[in-house]
Amino acid sequence: MGNNRKAVFLSHSSQNYEQVKQIADFLEQDYNIQCWYAPRNIQKGDQYYVRIIEDLANKVSMVVVFITEEVGNSKFVPKEIDRAFFYNKPVVPIILNGAQIPKNLELLLCDHQWIDYEKEGISKLVEAVEEMYQGAERDDFDASSQLIINEPVIIANQKEVHLFKIHPFNLHKTAQVFVPFPKMNEAIKTLETEQTLVLYHPQNTGKYTAAIACLQKLGMKEIYEWSSDISMVEIYQHPLKSQTGLILEVEEGSFFENFPTHGFEQFIAKLKDKNCYMIFISKTEPTLSCFATSKVKVDPPEDVKQLVLNYLNYQVDDETIYNKIVDWLHTDEADGVLPSVCYPQDIKVILHKIKLYIQGDLDVTQFSRSLNENVQQRVKSWFQEHRKTRDIAFYLTLGMFEGQSFLFLQEKAQELSSMLYRELPGEEEEDLIIRIPQEQFLQNFEAITKQEWHHDDLGSDLKEVVYFSFPEDAKFIWEYVWKQMHYLKKPLVQWIMSLIKEGILTSKKKNPILLHLLNINFSELRKEVLQPLAKSEHVKDRLFVVHLLEELYKEEQMQQKVFQLTKTWAAQSNNEKLQWTGITLLGGEIGLKHFPKSLELLEPVIRTGRRSLFFPLQTTIQNISQIIYWGGKYEHLYFQFWNKLFIHTDEKRLEYVLRFAQGIYLTVPKLFFHTASRYENFWFQYFNALYRKPTQNLLIEKLAKTAMGKPDKEEVISNLLHLLMKKGFPDSKSRIQLYIEDGMQKIDSPIFLNEFLAKE
Repeated sequence: MGNNRKAVFLSHSSQNYEQVKQIADFLEQDYNIQCWYAPRNIQKGDQYYVRIIEDLANKVSMVVVFITEEVGNSKFVPKEIDRAFFYNKPVVPIILNGAQIPKNLELLLCDHQWIDYEKEGISKLVEAVEEMYQGAERDDFDASSQLIINEPVIIANQKEVHLFKIHPFNLHKTAQVFVPFPKMNEAIKTLETEQTLVLYHPQNTGKYTAAIACLQKLGMKEIYEWSSDISMVEIYQHPLKSQTGLILEVEEGSFFENFPTHGFEQFIAKLKDKNCYMIFISKTEPTLSCFATSKVKVDPPEDVKQLVLNYLNYQVDDETIYNKIVDWLHTDEADGVLPSVCYPQDIKVILHKIKLYIQGDLDVTQFSRSLNENVQQRVKSWFQEHRKTRDIAFYLTLGMFEGQSFLFLQEKAQELSSMLYRELPGEEEEDLIIRIPQEQFLQNFEAITKQEWHHDDLGSDLKEVVYFSFPEDAKFIWEYVWKQMHYLKKPLVQWIMSLIKEGILTSKKKNPILLHLLNINFSELRKEVLQPLAKSEHVKDRLFVVHLLEELYKEEQMQQKVFQLTKTWAAQSNNEKLQWTGITLLGGEIGLKHFPKSLELLEPVIRTGRRSLFFPLQTTIQNISQIIYWGGKYEHLYFQFWNKLFIHTDEKRLEYVLRFAQGIYLTVPKLFFHTASRYENFWFQYFNALYRKPTQNLLIEKLAKTAMGKPDKEEVISNLLHLLMKKGFPDSKSRIQLYIEDGMQKIDSPIFLNEFLAKE
């Protein structure tokens, strides 16, 4: 664990100091987990209350509460837990010596996952702490930044959102960069005549962009996309807006196998009546008779030069470089170097290579040899000439670990070589002993050594590392083996899994080889690699999968598959670890891009009240809650989710659900102030229900402190309290009254306090 992490606060009774100190020593010395506990971390002369509160707020990342027979008499522990919640610090209760939970802590900790130290030991505590750390360190996604996502279409009395308006940015970009595919004119004429069209191709050739472009050519200013889990029967019944384009990306094969032709003619008539057009996007060619005359194969565009020119505005900012690239693209040399066809995902790479060539970092030969079609041919030729297992092992190892030292590559190649030999009966194993000069050996793999500075906590050091002459070789080497040498798949998967367990393939690295293999064969690697890691007992394994899939989701052609897998895992109530992984995935870009479906998936999980899922579930919904700042439709659906959750939860579970919601609202107080006027009734109903039963005043205190010194916000919270006192339940009124008389004194805002009491 990194030393830059904040400490873990150990909340305990002073009578248990020696045992807590012993556990703290274990955590610090054996696991490098820094701890904060009294009296060790309180300097002489400091006031306990002041130091504890300040350090809880600023110096610790989480709180571990030690439950013992003595803790019930502690004055500090309940207050430390209270402040931990107030400052949004994760809390982990741990039972020592088989103690019972004292009554004064039951309400505070009843929703949290407990660790029994006698039964589960220090390793379980370390695992829980690591989970909290890792969750806090998911810094590759900023939920507060608005993503380019399609806007949900809200239909009155409709339970689910099925239709999304495609973001204007995507429509504008398509209009700017799209280059017609070979059968574009045929596709437009077919769509105009038939009202529907199926665009198909087994690979990612830009079918989605082509669909938008076809609809734009027919004058559709607004284009919508159906949810991937909608049925055709629901589409038939859905109301349509005049002069709009509709797109549905269908599941491979299964969609057309179960296509309900009954009602299709009426749907076509409905499209004509509304002057609407609908395009299906598929990897497979439909064989249904109703699509016999309305299907077109989308091959990649052939005018690669124009495609590159169109993308220049989105990829190159430097005006000088931009002009040089434009000039070069109009030369005969460009005609001879550029590939004959180009897939959309390759554009960024090709533009980068052109830029390197323009700047003099690549010559024409290197440029040409680095293009995908030439790399594939070179890799194929290598395998035709080199058949020794030990050479294949080194080739693959270099592909996985470019930029490492030669000695490291040798060591890992030897491990892989041994695994491969075990799967090749009759072939005698050879040691990977290099008997020729290193440079000569590397030439056999089109690899070179470079000098690079490496930095660590001991300083900087110049090291010699190994790279391919052409970086693109790495992924095509693995692709070739994966597709052509099936008998090696099993040991390769075993090797990959062993590397992950060793921590060599870290989540931060987001290994490009694994990502490429997932693109090639997602279903197979899902079963062999992703699934076992996603349900691992070790949080690092699960987070590796989370980071890997979040990176894979950035590729448009993989989004549907990744979300489908996320949905499946999030619903796995019979496997908590798998469900944990699915819930955590929904806390990133995936959850926001599939809003409000992501909240629908989380709703039943909240109701179960599983303590082991409390922290990832809370973190995920906190992230998704940022959606309310993106506009009224998102607000509406967000509060619709909470209303539905509260209304449809039975009385026994409602208390837990209300407290869970309090934990979410505590972390984002601006959510309340942003929506208080528009959703006044929601907030009244929520607080009224929350305060019917004994609960903490944390949320009202947090809102009041947030409002302190801001007259407009003070008025908002003051109005809420008055409304509760006027119309609330008797129990709620009495608890609010106690807060007004006692708790509001903590706010330390004379203006706020006096104004409120004056209204009384």
